[in-house]
Amino acid sequence: VEDYGLLLDTPSSEAEEDTNHDRDSVDGNNFAPSLFFGSMANLCSATLGAGVLSLPYALYQSGLVFGLALLGIAAWSSIISIKFLVKASSRYKIYTYEGLVDHVLGKKAKIATEFCMIIFCVGCAVAYVIAIGDILEPVLLELFPKTTLSTHVVLIIIW
Repeated sequence: VEDYGLLLDTPSSEAEEDTNHDRDSVDGNNFAPSLFFGSMANLCSATLGAGVLSLPYALYQSGLVFGLALLGIAAWSSIISIKFLVKASSRYKIYTYEGLVDHVLGKKAKIATEFCMIIFCVGCAVAYVIAIGDILEPVLLELFPKTTLSTHVVLIIIW
């Protein structure tokens, strides 16, 4: 990733300066362990969400060889993009995604990024509510078999 260009190449003096800092620090300050583990938990929950559940179906539809090739390309692309983000974040000393987008791409790109993040979060929340509703519906039918209210109304009341 070091030679991929763009604005991410650091001069040798900056590279030597970076070796003096701890690996787990920002501007020489150590991260709290809870910040590290919280970040890891957040990353894992985002990464291992519905994508893992849909992976077998995607491999079935695309075929084993082509599916594994696509999976490898996606993994490689993720690694490269994360390395770009880390290197840019270190170079510009900006540690939020929105701040980095604002600095590198401008205010309009920052607004577009924030909008996409909001849409993603709302979509995840809606999917979560739908999944919980699908799980609770049979349970509610067992608990209240002869209810005058439909299970959808009961689910709406619960939420």
